[in-house]
Amino acid sequence: MATLDELIVRIEADVSGLKRGLASAERSTQRSSTRMGRAFGGLNKSLTRITAGVGSLRGALAGLGAIVIGRQIVKTFTEFEQSLGKIVGLVGVNRSVVQAWEKDILALSKTTGRHPNERASAHFFVISAGLRIQAAMEEIE
Repeated sequence: MATLDELIVRIEADVSGLKRGLASAERSTQRSSTRMGRAFGGLNKSLTRITAGVGSLRGALAGLGAIVIGRQIVKTFTEFEQSLGKIVGLVGVNRSVVQAWEKDILALSKTTGRHPNERASAHFFVISAGLRIQAAMEEIE
């Protein structure tokens, strides 16, 4: 029997259709990539605008919060001063005496955990009921 030492095989094929298909797929992929890039670029711009808007909104809310807090502080101070003013105007205690009590009332509010306005109002009612000043301070404590 005869042996073959070498076998050479040559296969030829027409791959032009395959090349066209791959080129078409590549173009399609590039177009899709471009569209997605535009879409994500637009999304990125939108997100940037939203983030900037949220930052502005956050700043506005912080400013609004500061205004509300400031308004409440002014209101509380005004109520406190009005309560002390009642002691001067309606009960007839000298303003300098009431101003000295102001520090005592604020200190007492810290130790008892009651609001200064409550303390000033209580002070007014106790003094207007006729209790002496020292007795009023002891009664309020």
